[in-house]
Amino acid sequence: MTRAMKSDSNDSNFSGAEDLAETFRTLALQYSALGAAEGIRIVPFLSHDLPLFHKATKDAQKNALDFLHTIVTIHEETIANGDRAINSKKLLWRALVKLSLVPDPDVFERLTEEDIVIIYHQNQTALFWNLQFFNFTSVTVEQLFFSPWYEFTKREPEILQKLHDMAIRVTSGMMTGFFVPGVPGHVVEEVNTLECIRTWMEIPWGAILTHNGLLGGILIVQRMKVLDVK
Repeated sequence: MTRAMKSDSNDSNFSGAEDLAETFRTLALQYSALGAAEGIRIVPFLSHDLPLFHKATKDAQKNALDFLHTIVTIHEETIANGDRAINSKKLLWRALVKLSLVPDPDVFERLTEEDIVIIYHQNQTALFWNLQFFNFTSVTVEQLFFSPWYEFTKREPEILQKLHDMAIRVTSGMMTGFFVPGVPGHVVEEVNTLECIRTWMEIPWGAILTHNGLLGGILIVQRMKVLDVK
């Protein structure tokens, strides 16, 4: 995650002698509690030791803390405004503002409350996701911040190739605005997660998000169905 993509929350909050790992644990548990209030389970981490967090560089740790703080704040502000945290459109609007990302205005018209919405950085790590995402996964908050998606999920090789091709077209500027990924419905198997859930996934559309007129992120809409749990 780059500095340009960060929100304007105070970076100094996560500097100095503060225990970064403990701050991450606290924020992850706070986020999990926000999900629980909506009846949604969010697994904060698999181990209290946070092995993925500790393998990351200090800059990556601080950036993750900044983003997680932003995500918690987005949910809290949505609730404070009288909306439910599971309201995807309200949540997404606040996320885009916080992350200084600009979508096509039709994004909100196309989005349904059942859709899973994920915003990816150009390096394929996730920047934001709505609560609906956690109805279909046991991926932890720690994994989301410190592992690219292809390290905790498994797909057929031809599907992976299509996803790779899509990523190349997006990052090279060949796609702008709305796009149809061209990835057929497929089975996704979690690996190294709490429950190794298998799901059926469809990706009906995506949208390029800009930051200061340049590529800032990719919004992907997913529709999923749980097949089985380990």
